[in-house]
Amino acid sequence: MRSEQELLRAIFDRSPSKPASPEHKGLTHPRSESPVDSEERTPGRLQAVWPPPRPKDEEEKVGLKYTEAEHQAALLQLKRECKEEVEKLNAEFEQQVYQLREEHAVSISKLQETITEVQQELAQRVGQSRGECKEVGVSTEDGLPPKSFRNVWGISLSLPVQRAPRKRVVEPACPMKPLYWTRIQLQDNNSNTLWSSLEEPGILNPQEFEELFSKANLQPAKKPLCEVYEKKAKAKKIIKLLDGKRSQAVGILISSLHLDMKDIQQAVMTVDNSVVDLETIEALYENRAQSDELQKIKKHYETSKDDEVKLLDKPEQFLYELAQIPDFSDRARCIIFQATFSDGMSSILRKVEIISDVCKVCLQCSHLQPWSAGQGWSERYDGSDPGLWELHEWGNRTRGQADGFTLEILPKLKDVKSRDNRISLVDYVASYYLRNFDENAGTEKSVFPFPEPQDLFLAAQVKFDDLSKDLRKLQRDLAGCEKNVQKVCLNSSEEHLEPFKEKMESFVSMGKKEHNTMSDQLASAQKSFHDMVEYFGVKPKSSEKEVAPSYIFMLWFEFCSDFKIAWKRESKNISKERLKEAQQSVKIITAEKKVETKKINPNSLKERMRQKEAALSSC
Repeated sequence: MRSEQELLRAIFDRSPSKPASPEHKGLTHPRSESPVDSEERTPGRLQAVWPPPRPKDEEEKVGLKYTEAEHQAALLQLKRECKEEVEKLNAEFEQQVYQLREEHAVSISKLQETITEVQQELAQRVGQSRGECKEVGVSTEDGLPPKSFRNVWGISLSLPVQRAPRKRVVEPACPMKPLYWTRIQLQDNNSNTLWSSLEEPGILNPQEFEELFSKANLQPAKKPLCEVYEKKAKAKKIIKLLDGKRSQAVGILISSLHLDMKDIQQAVMTVDNSVVDLETIEALYENRAQSDELQKIKKHYETSKDDEVKLLDKPEQFLYELAQIPDFSDRARCIIFQATFSDGMSSILRKVEIISDVCKVCLQCSHLQPWSAGQGWSERYDGSDPGLWELHEWGNRTRGQADGFTLEILPKLKDVKSRDNRISLVDYVASYYLRNFDENAGTEKSVFPFPEPQDLFLAAQVKFDDLSKDLRKLQRDLAGCEKNVQKVCLNSSEEHLEPFKEKMESFVSMGKKEHNTMSDQLASAQKSFHDMVEYFGVKPKSSEKEVAPSYIFMLWFEFCSDFKIAWKRESKNISKERLKEAQQSVKIITAEKKVETKKINPNSLKERMRQKEAALSSC
């Protein structure tokens, strides 16, 4: 280490005119030194430093790494993808649940049939001798399956190779003014165009041309000498009172809004969403200044000078101006709840109406009454003739002579096949109904006799407890909104009182009436549902106190889905049969009619007149 320091000192101290001494030569060129070490120790070599060091006086600029438009576009894209993904997952989940239920029902029915068959075989084989023994090594399988071949095709693509330009590159002595044309480069020498045969004349005096049409050399304007030595005043730092994430969120909101504070104040004071929409008001309410933040900002405004107030960052200024709107928080909360209340009541109304409509159809539809008794569309049943379901249980002491049946059997009817496995019991019932009871079968006037499967599925998703909770929550929120309206009316001056007071008081009174009406409709729907449960004699499960809509309506949904498929297929068959019958009847009618032909008398007056007219026309 010490020898290296002495070597460096000797190199820097020596004069360029004096030759180096042999001792120094030996020091500067040691045999054990590598070329890399000699390059690193050369004083004239500089190593690159990246990134370059910043001056001490230069202020580091803190800003976003992306633009506001990119941020908003990314947010919208993420929201859209999230919504699509949730909808896709819900649809796949519902479909998988439906398939699993179907497979479960089919497997249970097959297992029951297998148990019955095994029991019958076991009873038959009791007392019989064992069967004939066979060799295990005997294989009855066919040969190996034939090999499959695959044809592979290949396609090769090649890009056309562009030729080099025909003309050489011309380099002027000085930069020339640009001529903004669109150039044409010929790839084919045999093309019949003007440019292939045109010969360019040479310029006799290129220096003159370059002087005339060269770019002007603009000399940069020099600053006065006094300005060069003038001390630059340091830029004053912006005052930030919010933390980084909070300031960034408010800054993004400000840049996304293309509104004035007057528009926001007008919308909140007059409850008008024509200029500022509800989503914007909700975003402003969520990003409003909290009590501690507002206290810091107000303290800065009160204690700072005018110059320091101007240095306050934009998010802080925006929150301060937003807080200057009279009762902004309470007014915005009332406006937002007005839309929330309307959406909540609409959602509850749809669910209550679907339950009421389905229960009404099940209780009043004449097609469903024979099904509950197991009689298969007999208009009046006195017990003398068996119904469709009763025929299956003749001779059975446990299931025969039934006055009705539980609805758990409905989804399993499609598993009951005919002897030749051609149709199921649901197919037969649909055909029996269309051919014996539906007068408009096969026509557009034919109506599906049961509730629509989609309505039954929606009704199965309804829970009365959830509807009651939603109604109670809306009632509490409505009472809170009424208190906020009263608070605003007490704190506001006369000029800021209307039209907020009139509109919100009207909304509160109408909301109470709608809530009472909805409560009555919900109670009526619950009563209709309980009446339908008693009408069909449905009992709750052992683990439940009462029958849920999901239980009974899913039974009807599975049956009605199967029945509608069979009903549509049979309606098409009947329509085709009617069309064939109509065509056959037309053929019979046309065949019975015989057309009589008479020979024309050539000497009759009519024939002579016709011949005369033909002769005149030919002339």
